[in-house]
Amino acid sequence: MIFYPSGFGLSGLSALKKRSLIYKTAGFLSAAVFLTLFLSPHSSFSPFFNGASSVDVKSDLNAGTLKNFELTAALADAPEIITPPLSRPFKKIASVEEKIIRLRRGDTIESVLIDFGADKTEARQLKTALYQKGAAAPKRGAMLKIQFKRKADFENGEISPYVAHLHFNNGAGVKYDAAPLQNTFKVTQTFEKITGKSQLITGKVTRSLYQDAQEKGVPPKLIAEFIKVFSYSVDFRDLKKNDNFEFGFETFHNEKSEKIGYGELKYVMLTAGGKKHRLYKITDVNGKSGWFDKTGSSNKRMLMKTPIDGARLSSGFGSRRHPVLGYTRMHRGVDFAAPSGTPIYASGDGVIARKTFSRGFGNYVKIKHTSVYSTAYAHMQSFKKGLRQGMSVRQGDVIGYVGTTGMSTGPHLHYEVHKNGVPINPMSKKLPLLQKANKEFENRFKAAKAEIERLRAGKEAIRVYDDIRKVTMI
Repeated sequence: MIFYPSGFGLSGLSALKKRSLIYKTAGFLSAAVFLTLFLSPHSSFSPFFNGASSVDVKSDLNAGTLKNFELTAALADAPEIITPPLSRPFKKIASVEEKIIRLRRGDTIESVLIDFGADKTEARQLKTALYQKGAAAPKRGAMLKIQFKRKADFENGEISPYVAHLHFNNGAGVKYDAAPLQNTFKVTQTFEKITGKSQLITGKVTRSLYQDAQEKGVPPKLIAEFIKVFSYSVDFRDLKKNDNFEFGFETFHNEKSEKIGYGELKYVMLTAGGKKHRLYKITDVNGKSGWFDKTGSSNKRMLMKTPIDGARLSSGFGSRRHPVLGYTRMHRGVDFAAPSGTPIYASGDGVIARKTFSRGFGNYVKIKHTSVYSTAYAHMQSFKKGLRQGMSVRQGDVIGYVGTTGMSTGPHLHYEVHKNGVPINPMSKKLPLLQKANKEFENRFKAAKAEIERLRAGKEAIRVYDDIRKVTMI
């Protein structure tokens, strides 16, 4: 009896055994043909040939004469053929399937791998390896290039994919490649060359500075920085319709010329009260930056005139009728109307001298800046978390949020500046400069001015950075 391997396939046999099987089968078939011819009474080779006509031979064949000589009888003594056991199980097969996948809302690398049949443990290992390398999760729309190979386990009868290679670009100038290594994944980072293009955006105030600048394509963070820069020297009450503004900053592009972000402000200009204010940002060799006017003098003063973003001056310094008490008395500061929750900044470097609540001022903070100057902030909704009496603050640090605590008719900041303990009007008094331009800034200052003039003339200013880590992206 003959037993053939499943499906009559020979894939499980060695080359030597394959050849042996073929030779044996050919021999058996030859013997069968010989016996048929020899034993047939109609064959001329047979000793039983009786000279019958060809018609008789055909008749006998049609009658099934050859069926009397069955092949199985001739092969009855053939050895039994069995499928030999595999010398070793298959671990991998060479076929590679590559998938390019665009991430949808809610997708992660781990979920995508599992969706395509990868083992959950393997997907988790890859996620961990990327996290340990500092890779940020790719965002919606990012493209993943994944190579899958397949593992075959004959004992369990399973074939499952495994990740042979993963590649993606985080969209911000960093490429990641991952490949299996023992029981984890090896992840490599490649940093793209980044092209920086300087831009000069100009416009006019028609509704509000913030809204008009945003419509021109200026990012909101840069508009907030613009306002803060001019808060030292510009009274925003003087801003009128059709006053001009200019923003100079750098945009960054990857190797595919895709815009991936923007840099810090480098130049600002604002017309207010009929006066044009130009400021240039200069960074020294130690990485310290400052803003300087067209003469090279620092614009930064010891104290800010407006320690709040986008506020409206609602009440000035001097005698006024108190909105709650109903009688006229001295208003020792200025009020800035703003929505509740708007951040309030420390007007200058100093130490928190008082942090308290009072019936009149509500939540109140006083900062001592020097032996001469101090500032006070009242009616705050809340203090910045962690703020405490005696701690040091830097100019621009958030100390609290606009509210309407105490004797107040609406959300606003009451702001006072004291000189030698006496309140002064911060909007009319020229507050002291913090520093003057250093001579080491001179060459950098000239170069910054020249670049803005080239942009104003319509010429491009392009820089190529060989590593994204060398740029500051907002």
